[in-house]
Amino acid sequence: MSNPSVSVCIPTYNRAGILPYAVNSVLAQTFTDFELLICDDASPDNTAEVVAEWSDPRIRYIRHPQNIKRSRNMRSGYEAAQGKYFVKFDDDDAITP
Repeated sequence: MSNPSVSVCIPTYNRAGILPYAVNSVLAQTFTDFELLICDDASPDNTAEVVAEWSDPRIRYIRHPQNIKRSRNMRSGYEAAQGKYFVKFDDDDAITP
């Protein structure tokens, strides 16, 4: 399998309740050649369980064992990205198809 054209990174911390809003809007895109990196900054809530609900192979979940703070959490997604283009996307935002 070749690398995706676009890497979409959603850094998150303790926002399991609103994360589906952002993730579902990315998964609903008409452009499908992307990977979705969800970077969890050691959230104490049920973020891992929420992410486990999705079975889309384009999703890559990165969970940090300890809180590394917002900037480094986003950077971890950038470093893991395989796409030609990188999009940082907020965990409380949505994008139209």
